[in-house]
Amino acid sequence: MSQKQYKTILDLGMKLRVAYNHDRELIGRLKEYREYVDSVYIASNIKIFPTSGALVKEAVDWDRYDEEAGWVIRELKKSGIKTYLLLNATNFDPEIVRGYERSELRKYLRKMVKEYGLEKAVIFSIPLAQRIKEDLPELGLEVSITAGVDSLEKARYWQDAVDIEGICLSRRLSKKLDKIKAIKNKTQLRLSIIANSFCMPDCINEISHNNFCSYPGPSLSFYDCLSILNNKPWYAFHQAKIVPANLKYYKGIIDIVKLEGRAAPVEVIMRQVEQYVHQLDSTEYLYQIPEQGLPYYHPYKIGEEPAGIFAEVVKCDNDCESCGKCQKAWEQYYGFGEKEYLCIEIYNAIGKRDYKRAVEKYEEYKGSGGVIDGHLEYAIGTSYKELKEYEKAIEHMSRSEKSRPEIRKELGICYYHAGRYRESVIEMEGALMYEEGKEEIYKWLGMGYEALGEYDKGIRMLERALVEGKRCADGYDLRFYMGLCLLGKGQVSGAKEKF
Repeated sequence: MSQKQYKTILDLGMKLRVAYNHDRELIGRLKEYREYVDSVYIASNIKIFPTSGALVKEAVDWDRYDEEAGWVIRELKKSGIKTYLLLNATNFDPEIVRGYERSELRKYLRKMVKEYGLEKAVIFSIPLAQRIKEDLPELGLEVSITAGVDSLEKARYWQDAVDIEGICLSRRLSKKLDKIKAIKNKTQLRLSIIANSFCMPDCINEISHNNFCSYPGPSLSFYDCLSILNNKPWYAFHQAKIVPANLKYYKGIIDIVKLEGRAAPVEVIMRQVEQYVHQLDSTEYLYQIPEQGLPYYHPYKIGEEPAGIFAEVVKCDNDCESCGKCQKAWEQYYGFGEKEYLCIEIYNAIGKRDYKRAVEKYEEYKGSGGVIDGHLEYAIGTSYKELKEYEKAIEHMSRSEKSRPEIRKELGICYYHAGRYRESVIEMEGALMYEEGKEEIYKWLGMGYEALGEYDKGIRMLERALVEGKRCADGYDLRFYMGLCLLGKGQVSGAKEKF
């Protein structure tokens, strides 16, 4: 078969598994693709069992989440689509295994299987998998990507230890076709691979990222991965992401193409579903972060993987520092020159917190006639902020994409430090429109209103900051500014209590 004969993913002998993003609209949309979607994976109730990977939406009602999960299972089953429950936390309490018979997890799983019809689960721990399989032999188990199966030995270990149906292979194997073939031939298990992950296969942050993400609350940012591509964009050729045009190389060895997206909007998920189902000639780097959040030379902003690069990467040893082939290919394909490397120096300096050098290199870059986009303006603005040159910070941040809430928040902080309190409040109110519930914004709003003499508004905002979360751990500062507001209103005794 030639590439053009691969009209859909079914011609490759593959199907999709899609992340549930806690938006019921997605389930309805996926029914249109029932022929191509094998399954959907959903988070477990984090009050019972934490989950690794992308953070689920904060607005989820966990007290009623089991009902929602049951609805998802039933609706998908009508279309012949399976549901996989994620049990892939890398830092769960070991007492769950030792005391499984009396654990809340056992009660939860039995309810999901017996009452809601759950048929499949994704799991990280062999001991836990053994206990669950003994208790619920009808529940099919697949090994999670967080188990780090990156060799035939590890795959066999799992296969010997637990009655598993399949393995989601480690990102480290994404472009190691020979190793995947060996695992497939020797185990005959159903193999899956995450195709739209931007992670670096040798990421030193992988384990801590998974651990942080298995706690309720904010997950560890993926910007650590992005910073690599900011500084060495040619590393994108080695990332775990597999563009649809390269799926043909996995024919016969990969059964399921998994798509990340538990924090993505429905439209983003469906766009990727369509691409991986029907657009098998696409080399586009579909991505979830808005383009304005990336430097102008970033691979995802440029948008395409060069033809032929995949065939080179699958046979290399990843020794990028001494090889240089990917860098050379990048320079030839994307037209990189001295200006771009000078821009990279700016970001390198910021990454090392050498803000003085960053602004010096910026002036040199500006003089060379290099492209200055909103991302760079924001980066230099934050550098001036760290140098406490707030007017210069304001000047640059004001020229960046103010549609991003974090920029409005940082701009508001700079306005406050510059003594421009009204403008600070305006920016913080704008940031709050996008980030309702962020206690730091309430704090700065309260401080801004106090400085403007609008004490009642200041007190309301500071109270909201106290209520919204203890994550800031700066309750003392909040009470101090509440005291100033009360003092401004002439309520001396109340102010003393706050101080």
